Amino acid sequence: MRSQFWSDVLRYSAMLGVGMGLSKIFEIYELFISDTQLVSILFVVEWLVVSGLFIGLMFFMTKRHSKRYPAEVGFNYASGLLFVMSVSMLAGVIVGVMEYIYISAVGYDAYVEGFISFIDEYFAMVANIGVQLPDDIMSTFTDMQEALSKTTAPSIFETIFAALSNYIYVGLFLGLIIAAFTRRKPTMQINQ
Repeated sequence: MRSQFWSDVLRYSAMLGVGMGLSKIFEIYELFISDTQLVSILFVVEWLVVSGLFIGLMFFMTKRHSKRYPAEVGFNYASGLLFVMSVSMLAGVIVGVMEYIYISAVGYDAYVEGFISFIDEYFAMVANIGVQLPDDIMSTFTDMQEALSKTTAPSIFETIFAALSNYIYVGLFLGLIIAAFTRRKPTMQINQ
């Protein structure tokens, strides 16, 4: 049973990790698009699609993994939670590695400049609409831009840890729900 568990975890986390890593790369790429309205729409659409796919695939994978357990054994809540957490954590490591490689290829300074220019373009778009943002929001974003311009590129370990931390929380939250829907009580055998 243990080898089947790790076989499924490795296979499913590789698929999810690569998919979510490509999504993360697309999100970073969006920072270099100059049309702020298009980027805002792309962010929302991409986030909704990727979130739906992630949740759906995680449920499907857990349900499929649960079928490996015989009816006599069942599939308890803890097994489902452990499976979802394991898949999510390994997927987070893959996302972190892919993010680090992409940001290294693009250049960290270009990444920061893209993020800062996106914030500037967003404020310009809001000003064109005629919306006046409160001073505390403006100062928060100004402070964020200033802090970003002074940061150094994170190491691969920092990038992986950041992604892993996110996917631990996501895995825990989803695992608590998915494990409840995928658990099966063991069937009782009658000895004759």
